Amino acid sequence: MLYLLFHCPDHLRRHLLAAQHDQENGRFGRLPGGPVQLDSVVDFHRRHVRVRRPGQQVETSAGVGCADAGDRRLRHVHVHHRRAGVCLYRHLFCRDWLQGRLCLVLADPPGLPGCADRGGGDCLDQFGRQPGRLRRTHHLRFAGADHRLHRRRAVWPGRHIAGGGGGGVFCPYRTERRSAAYVHTDYSPTRLASRPTGSRLLKIVRVTVTPIAFRDPPLLNASGIHEAYALRSIIEVESDTGYIGLGESYGDAPALAIQQQVQPQLIGLDPFNLNGLRAIVQATVAAHKPASLSGAELAPGSHASKAVSNAYSAFEVALLDLQAHALNVPLVDLLGGAIRDRIPFSAYLFFKYAEHIDSPYKPDSWGEALNEEQIVAQARRMIDAYGFKSIKLKAGALEPEHEVRCIKALKKAFPGVPLRIDPNGNWSLQTSIRMAELLGDDLQYYEDPTPGLEGMAELHTRTGLPLATNMVVTDFDEFRRSVAQDSVQIVLADHHYWGGLRDTQALAKMCQTFGLGVSMHSNSHLGISLMAMAHVAASVPNLDYACDTHYPWQEPDEEVIKGGKVPIVDGCVTLTRAPGLGLELDHDQLGKLHDQYLSCGIRQRDDVKQMQRYQPDWKTVKPRF
Repeated sequence: MLYLLFHCPDHLRRHLLAAQHDQENGRFGRLPGGPVQLDSVVDFHRRHVRVRRPGQQVETSAGVGCADAGDRRLRHVHVHHRRAGVCLYRHLFCRDWLQGRLCLVLADPPGLPGCADRGGGDCLDQFGRQPGRLRRTHHLRFAGADHRLHRRRAVWPGRHIAGGGGGGVFCPYRTERRSAAYVHTDYSPTRLASRPTGSRLLKIVRVTVTPIAFRDPPLLNASGIHEAYALRSIIEVESDTGYIGLGESYGDAPALAIQQQVQPQLIGLDPFNLNGLRAIVQATVAAHKPASLSGAELAPGSHASKAVSNAYSAFEVALLDLQAHALNVPLVDLLGGAIRDRIPFSAYLFFKYAEHIDSPYKPDSWGEALNEEQIVAQARRMIDAYGFKSIKLKAGALEPEHEVRCIKALKKAFPGVPLRIDPNGNWSLQTSIRMAELLGDDLQYYEDPTPGLEGMAELHTRTGLPLATNMVVTDFDEFRRSVAQDSVQIVLADHHYWGGLRDTQALAKMCQTFGLGVSMHSNSHLGISLMAMAHVAASVPNLDYACDTHYPWQEPDEEVIKGGKVPIVDGCVTLTRAPGLGLELDHDQLGKLHDQYLSCGIRQRDDVKQMQRYQPDWKTVKPRF
């Protein structure tokens, strides 16, 4: 464990960077020093702050960085001067502390002993600046990710604390005096959002939003057929310390326009200041021309009314990834830690054509899948390659009876494997009831067979089948109305349009409260989105069903992360202890896919328009059957 000691004269900020940490060899820069008598030293021991006895002799060696083998006890102290006080900074991450952040001190509270004698002040919160007796001393601790500084029960009542500048403690926010000890009292989202640079200890210096396009097979759905290329945006956020966070989101024109307007406003923001990010996104969306958002629907749950959640999520993942890299921990640790390290996914089957109508590139190896035998073959290949333990069929594209026959064929070919069907709301209530009678108990759940909360509620009342959705419950207001009507029993979360990873956790908690199941929705995506989904899924206690993913449909030579595609083994993505998402961007691949975006001519996904190239009389009609 590494520590850094700073000289703390009246104007601490002058000496804040008195010693630099060398990232390559893990040592601090040279610090002048020698044997010195300190009035008191703040020590980290067993998760708490402790003030050592006054007058303790501490030996130092000039020019050698201070290091601790890991027992959290201070072994060597190096000081910049012999006068005034010193303050200890714990550099690396410990979950029980302030996530390894260097906490810049704000103004001292009024009435702090010694303020009037310091000729400048406004620099350091301490237990005491003048000799005196505290009624009691306190152990202080930072409580997890909310960064609150809490007062613990007194130990060593009546202990003397010497003055002269000893015993300094870095505190992230303003404090106030209570029983001669100082505890943080001014933490609130409102205050954080009003401070656009957060604690000012890390600063965003570069943000890039790169639109990309990758090949997408001719997959059929309720709206029509996938276009030849899927659009995504890749987000990079870099701090002044060189840490980089990655995000992936929608690359369609309406979403991209908002992302590009948010992009320059993040320069100077503290990446830990997520409330500041949300305030920027809200202001940007509010100022965006309504005409440019009118009617825009990028994916289920991503229409104009949810633009704030979409844009916020795009950058939240990148900022959380950056935070985790700065703290040298997996991103899931910022979400409370991993409940599971293997996240299950489901085989996602589609009816499909063999190739796109205009043959923009060589046909994929999956071939055509329009009948029972071809669907079973598709499932077998996917299970053999990835080890999936459950199967989902995208329906709503062909005649309902034909799609039900395909489910029956899958049940026969894979006995005991949980099955799901998703007509994307393209069946009427009566058709949904009729298909439910044909399916019987073949399904693990019945996903979005009919449109609307009311239709889903009526269907559940009539059939008793468990209904899942990623279409009729896509925000918290719809969740409230769904619970009131008992419309769905399983919610498929998607951090892209639910407002990020932490809001996805909030959704899972609400599902747990109301006894609803949780799974996760997918759209055409690459590895960054897959790993973001995996990290939040690892943190959700009530992940009751394997998650959806389109990832097997993406070609292996079109991944933007180094090392190629994320492996799916035995149907699961396995998390490692690598920092952040555990990914590194391949800029050569990013450039290749960006060039493909520029040349493909697609700027907004339109499955209906694409289907009209196959069937000129095709129209948007829901429910179609």
